[in-house]
Amino acid sequence: MIRAIFGNEKYTTEELNARLKFFIGLILGFTLFGIVFVVLYSLIFVNQIADVIEVTLHIAQRKFNVLLTLGQLSGFRVCGCFAHSLHQAK
Repeated sequence: MIRAIFGNEKYTTEELNARLKFFIGLILGFTLFGIVFVVLYSLIFVNQIADVIEVTLHIAQRKFNVLLTLGQLSGFRVCGCFAHSLHQAK
């Protein structure tokens, strides 16, 4: 049944590597976009009461630090993948 859906095509190693890099880059790109969207949305549109801000300031700071760290790591990984593929192309 799976062969009927995907056909009988066999891909070379280069084609499989290219597809893998594309999908990993796509997933990392969507993840980075999602993190940026959530951080910007929470900074712009989420209103908090002054008393609640005093109580939860430490928690909010830690939450933003985790999100920003994940965004940075995703960005570095994407840049590393592109740099590695450019280096291999030479």
